[in-house]
Amino acid sequence: MDESRNKVLLLEIVVVLLFFSVSAVTTLQLFAHASTLARRNALDADALVHCEDVAERLRVQEDPSALLTADAGWTAVQTTADGFSATWTPEGADYTLCVTGERVEQPGGSLWEMRVQALDAQGSLRVDLPVARYAPEGGR
Repeated sequence: MDESRNKVLLLEIVVVLLFFSVSAVTTLQLFAHASTLARRNALDADALVHCEDVAERLRVQEDPSALLTADAGWTAVQTTADGFSATWTPEGADYTLCVTGERVEQPGGSLWEMRVQALDAQGSLRVDLPVARYAPEGGR
């Protein structure tokens, strides 16, 4: 009878150990996933702030294309800024800013329609902001 109890007790201990091991692995995976999501969300927030800054600067420029020059850190042909990391430095880029758009000339002035986008390191679109600016003829 004592031998039977010992076997049952040993089996219960093994089941409890297996349960706690599975619980520990699940908890570890949960924290790892949460950490990955937090980092991705922080990068998205940084990219959004940077896109909003560029969009606002484009909106107030007299000639928005002047902002998109090599002097401002942009590649003139592609209108793509160097990538930026979480510390806002080009080294170890986590995302890249792109600006596309066109200028429509009308008799009464010109309309700039642009898009400021942030692409992650894999090229996936993370932020997309439309920007429009109307400049009346002879005015700002």
